[in-house]
This record gives sequence, C-alpha cells and structure tokens, in this order.
Amino acid sequence: NEGGLAFEQDISSPHALLLTDAGGTLTIFPDGTVSDPSAFSITGDTYTLLRDITVAYPDSLGILIQKGNIVLDGNGHNISAVGPYYWGRGIMISGYGLSNIKIKNFSISGFRSEGMVLIGAIFSEISNSTFTNNGYGVYLGGTQYCAVSSSTFISNMYGIYAAGQNDTIDANIIKKS
Repeated sequence: NEGGLAFEQDISSPHALLLTDAGGTLTIFPDGTVSDPSAFSITGDTYTLLRDITVAYPDSLGILIQKGNIVLDGNGHNISAVGPYYWGRGIMISGYGLSNIKIKNFSISGFRSEGMVLIGAIFSEISNSTFTNNGYGVYLGGTQYCAVSSSTFISNMYGIYAAGQNDTIDANIIKKS
C-alpha cells in the first residue's frame, strides 16, 4: 500500500504493538528483476543488499533467489527473524538446476528452520557469512558441487546439513552447533 500503514487497535486496555520493517519476501526473479528495487544496488549480475531485513509472521522468507549466474552480496547486513518460535528462512534458492549463485557477506539469525537453504542448486557457493541461533545454519539438499566456506556458525541446532553430491565444506568456524 505505497508505504502507508493503517490499523485499528482497541486502546481500552494496555497491550504491546510491534512494528517491523518486514515488508514481504525480497525476490530476485528469473528475469533478473527484483520485488523491491530500493532493497538492492544492482551492477551487472551482482545484487548488493542495501539494508537489514527483519522477517516476521506472516512472511516466511527474507530473500528468495529464482535466478542463476548471480552474486548476492549481503554487504554486512543482517537478516533476522522476529519471535522466539519463528519457522521461516533467511535466504532460499528456489528451483532445481539453478547454478553459479554466489552468496556472501551476510549475518543470519533467529530462524528455527534454516538460516539459508539451497535446494537443487549446482556450482553455487556460500562464503564469509555468520549464522547464529538458527535450526540449520545452512541446509544443502539435492545440491551438486556447492561450497560453504569461510563462514561462522554459532549456537545453531545444526551448523551445516549437506545432502548433495560433491559439495565442499571448508574453512568454517562452528561453535555450539
């Protein structure tokens, strides 16, 4: 609704109201366009995030990638879930056979499902990112020749789950996961 906010609230008794910047999933579509152009700086095939993302119900996902042959640079920004029992995901690659996706420089926290999930991705990599207090820090399912490197995993239920073929896990720090 063009950045506006409208709501009704009964103020006859005290209660809390939580307002967040959660505005829906940021999507990189197959044709390279994005759902919110103000969220990214785009140079060629590199998508650089320009702000932190808070994911709250009813949204279930921070960033959805539907395009191959790109670099997604978190630029040091955070993707975090609101609420202690939130089951969403920080970043997801959606589409079997998407390839050559490089994801780097993120901090992802608070997701009871996965901080980052790659399903069916090929020749893709995750690097230089931090995953804290997620169910799975990174979940690789049905992937081929993907890599997770130079990242830090702290207090996740599971640091990295890899159920692909010829995937590489290298030079990561995993603590309390």
